[in-house]
Amino acid sequence: MIGTMEVDLDEKSSNFPGEYWDVDGWYPAISDLTFPTEFISLSMREVDDFLQAHKQTKDKQPYEDILAHNPRLIVIRDRIEEILETLPTKEAFVRLSTLSPKDTTRGMIRQMVSCLEGLLHGRGLKTAPVDLDAETSHQLTKKEMREVQSTPSSLPIEVACLNKACVLVSKITSGDAALQMMFASDRVQKTLEHRREQEKKFRMSIVIRSWKVFEPEMEFRCFVKNGSVTAITHYYEFLYVEEIVQQKSQLESVMLAYLNEKVIPKLPDLSEYACDLAILPDSSVMVIELNPFAENTSSALFDWKDEKDAQILNGESDFEFRILTEPPPDGRARLGMFGVMLQMLRPLPDEPQIEDSRRCNLM
Repeated sequence: MIGTMEVDLDEKSSNFPGEYWDVDGWYPAISDLTFPTEFISLSMREVDDFLQAHKQTKDKQPYEDILAHNPRLIVIRDRIEEILETLPTKEAFVRLSTLSPKDTTRGMIRQMVSCLEGLLHGRGLKTAPVDLDAETSHQLTKKEMREVQSTPSSLPIEVACLNKACVLVSKITSGDAALQMMFASDRVQKTLEHRREQEKKFRMSIVIRSWKVFEPEMEFRCFVKNGSVTAITHYYEFLYVEEIVQQKSQLESVMLAYLNEKVIPKLPDLSEYACDLAILPDSSVMVIELNPFAENTSSALFDWKDEKDAQILNGESDFEFRILTEPPPDGRARLGMFGVMLQMLRPLPDEPQIEDSRRCNLM
């Protein structure tokens, strides 16, 4: 997901061991509140197989050859296939216990741009033709630029579509696709190497989470301290959504009720954490994941280093729910490399950098 705020789950939060923040650690406590999830535990030898496969992938060795010489990987591939067959849509989000291979999607330019084109057309927005073979660069005539360039009113829709495209390309429908994504991921390789060094407390799984349909922009990060909700923020600090502005009070009430009545009672031994929630199309709520209550967990529209924000997050000031109430003036700049894909389809003149812009349009 674009802008997804994963942390290094090998780090420790202030009051719970790092292993708890693996999906394996928190899932049993709230399994009925989140996506159905299956686990494939990896042995030390299988971790070594994954690390070798990553090296072979980087060396341009064909995926079929990698599997042909490693029967253990074939067994894992087949087990993923078996699990997918049991899921309602036979689709899943596949990750490790600690993090996802989201860096792999950054190399899927062709798939992402194709998906983005379809989403934009579905919202009635025209896109420019893209030459993906010219090192993903795109040159337009002045006339073409005038015809397709973004406008202040269309940019929020475009950013939302880009966000959704980044999510959709991570959907897995086969064991081969899951392994190929894992093998290509530097994030997976680094975390496996790190856990490999911690032999005494080694635990690692491939996590297969049933794919659930919801709009990515309807994701929120909630902070709990001493058993109370202290703050909620829109998950994406660059994303303005008019519907969320209109429904802010209702969304706040729904999420607070869900946290206080369902989530917090199931975690009596956990006094502080960040809980990511999704609002589904039928207005129900579901937990996406838990993360540590710590500065290495992104606070989105809050800032751990800001004294007033830190007081809110720590429950020393009144609860606050923050969203963007207007498109940020430097919206594209915040997208980083993902903004390049949007620029390929919908050229826009360079935007000025505005200091502290995110703090002037919050609600």
